[in-house]
Amino acid sequence: MGANVEEVVAVLLHHRDEIVQAEPERALRIALLNAICSIEAYALDSNSLWHSFRGFSPDMLTTELATGFVAYLSHASGSRRPKRSKPGR
Repeated sequence: MGANVEEVVAVLLHHRDEIVQAEPERALRIALLNAICSIEAYALDSNSLWHSFRGFSPDMLTTELATGFVAYLSHASGSRRPKRSKPGR
């Protein structure tokens, strides 16, 4: 299975200029594993949390995972909101 992930990473690296993460290869692995593990849990475990929400369908899962996949790759990790300073400091 790991070899399959590496094949997909190799293919998607042709689009590395569109990936804003500092380490595109690592980011692709993370995004792929996130999607793959979610799909695996949904498909193989009828007791997974994915099945506990009403109105949740395979199509919705597909759409949301694709959206998350693209969002992760197209937003730099450092673009998070800055931490608030604690009062009195």
